[in-house]
Amino acid sequence: MFNRHSIKFKLFIMVSAIILSFLLLFSLFWYMTTQKTSEQIGTLTQEIFKESSRKNAAYQMAQNEKHLESYFSLVADMVALDCYNLDYDAVQEKIGTFLEHVGVCSIEIVDALRKSDSASVIRNCDSKVVFETHIPVLYKNERVSTLKIGYSLEHINERIDFETQYLNTQAKALQESIESSFLHNFYVQKSIFILLSLMMLYFVWHQIGKSVVKPITLLLDQMQSLNYVDGVTSSRVKVFEETEIGQLSEYFHKHIAKLLWQLNVRANYDAITHLYSRQKLIDDLNAHVAYTLVILDLENFKEANNFYGLDTGDKILEHTAKALKFYFEPLGVKLYRINSDEFAILRTHEILLKSFLETLDLFSVEFPNEEFVFEENSLSFNIAMGMTDERESPIKSITAALIALRHAKNARETIVCFTQELPLIKEYEHNISVVKRIKRALKKNKVVPYFQPIFSYEYGTVVKYEALMRLEEKNEVIGPMEFLEIAKRAGLYHKLSEQMVMGILHLLKRDTQVHIALNLSIRDIVRTEFFAWIFAMLKNNDFAQRITFEITEQEGIENFDVLKDFITQAHAIGAKIAIDDFGSGYSNFEHLIHLHVDYLKIDGSLIKHIDTDVNAQIIVETIVRFAKAMGIQTVAEYVCSEAIFEYVRSIGVDFSQGYFIAPPNKVVGA
Repeated sequence: MFNRHSIKFKLFIMVSAIILSFLLLFSLFWYMTTQKTSEQIGTLTQEIFKESSRKNAAYQMAQNEKHLESYFSLVADMVALDCYNLDYDAVQEKIGTFLEHVGVCSIEIVDALRKSDSASVIRNCDSKVVFETHIPVLYKNERVSTLKIGYSLEHINERIDFETQYLNTQAKALQESIESSFLHNFYVQKSIFILLSLMMLYFVWHQIGKSVVKPITLLLDQMQSLNYVDGVTSSRVKVFEETEIGQLSEYFHKHIAKLLWQLNVRANYDAITHLYSRQKLIDDLNAHVAYTLVILDLENFKEANNFYGLDTGDKILEHTAKALKFYFEPLGVKLYRINSDEFAILRTHEILLKSFLETLDLFSVEFPNEEFVFEENSLSFNIAMGMTDERESPIKSITAALIALRHAKNARETIVCFTQELPLIKEYEHNISVVKRIKRALKKNKVVPYFQPIFSYEYGTVVKYEALMRLEEKNEVIGPMEFLEIAKRAGLYHKLSEQMVMGILHLLKRDTQVHIALNLSIRDIVRTEFFAWIFAMLKNNDFAQRITFEITEQEGIENFDVLKDFITQAHAIGAKIAIDDFGSGYSNFEHLIHLHVDYLKIDGSLIKHIDTDVNAQIIVETIVRFAKAMGIQTVAEYVCSEAIFEYVRSIGVDFSQGYFIAPPNKVVGA
């Protein structure tokens, strides 16, 4: 009947506890007061009874004594004449009748002259106490005899005791009647209190439901069914506007509802195109068991966005969204912008697959021909689309569509449907496998340096070694071409660099004569905490004079100031600097003027055919002349034959490195 977790039940219990506690305390107080009053009445009754008994006994005694005095006087008057006439027989007869009076024990007539009994009567009295009184017998004011009477008051005491006992019985009956009356009144009033409490609890239950629970329920219902359009909520709580709940509701609809609506819009809609968002796509994929998902991408959008600016990029996205709505909204499909220039189209089972595919083909043909015109410029965009009906999970569906999309872009196709046979699947599987191997190598400290000798033409011998990264797994040695780029994309490159450096530092500590060239990428250099750690290790162990940092020129030099600062600090501790792979990509001679490097390592792509390639000869000779003019020594990489070895010597190259001299080996000098 009751939900014990509801606010109504909890408020009812709280109020009920207060009311019942008050009732209990009041009942106890009333009962204790009643008992005290009853006891006081009983005590007062007993005192009244005792006082009444005492006064009654005194009164009865006084009355009886007065009565006896009158009676005795009467006896004296009745025998006075006979005593005067000395008719003692008559006196004897008369006093015999007077002896019948209750309480009289004996009567004697004493002659005044003879001082002796003239007549007497005695009755056996059971009384233990007998009083005696002498009353003169007068006749014509002359004392003729004396009347001696013995009497007892026990009959008076018995009557007084009887009356006292009666009064005591009545007092007890009165006390019991009072107590019974008080107890009866207590039960009656308690019943009334209980009835009033039940009525009050019912009233409280009703009022809590009406004044608290109902407004909160209405507010909750409106919060759950909130619909906020153009700055106004579709529903309002008007019944309770004067209450605190009403004020809360009004505040909610004026302030919080708008924020909730904005959060809902931001979570489920794209701010630029007003299409659904990526999160909404995930929610919708979860809500359907059968669907077809298409993800499309605008080719060259990033270039247009960078060239013309973000405002133009946003307009291009709006243009694409309008086109998608025009083609697909009549079918009832849902449209999403999920990332940058990537859009998603979701077909559910209610929409015919044939109609959907026909519209998709039509859009793929006509959209690239539509021109986006702005500020006297016009652009058009080719599109690529990846399609899937993979339904294992929303993330896997999106991933499958993105794989198909990437394959479409690589293969220069418009639409590609996802299958497990796509080449990218194999590539992803390969990448995952390589990442696992990298992690295993890192965990087991199997990231090791292999050393390739660098030959000096001046000294005619090997003078240093380049440390090349390898992974060792069981009996297999894995070269950097198989894992280095994957490690960079997986965010594991810096860990490989750290283990590589530790291996080289151990070698420098073990062999105090060896000189090592260590490859560093721009990634390593911009990690200031990394090269700060290397410099600290070199200074603390005095290894700096025997190490050369080779910076890969292929990666480009975007943060010139950071690189320059690194070179300055390296020179400060005695280390040398080489630019690796110089001549590949877009070599920048201007950088060499400002960087003050010690060596240029000429890229192997120029060296491996230099004995037969005239263009390579011209480029390499130019690099060598420039380096000598700058005071920079040169190293020829990929020297794989005696002819190349002799040719680079002839044009003035200072060092050679390659398989002709020696391949990389795990042991220095092997």
